[in-house]
Amino acid sequence: MGIPILEAMACGTPVVTSRGGATEEVADGAAVLVDPFDPADIASGIERAVLRRDELVRRGLERVRTFGGWSAVADATVEVYRELA
Repeated sequence: MGIPILEAMACGTPVVTSRGGATEEVADGAAVLVDPFDPADIASGIERAVLRRDELVRRGLERVRTFGGWSAVADATVEVYRELA
């Protein structure tokens, strides 16, 4: 689930997340993507995020706005649980 990514972005934190999963979809270009099984890639991703901090913060805040606020995120999450139940 991508809620922790959105929370970090909403707080103005540059995000590093794994490539190839739901978190990549949630980030939608507003995070540095890394191979979650490669420690060197994760370390490099953190370094890249530090260097791109201003850009990632701006893009992250823009990405969060596309979700329509926390109430909309909560409603969508509840709907997913209902569909699964």
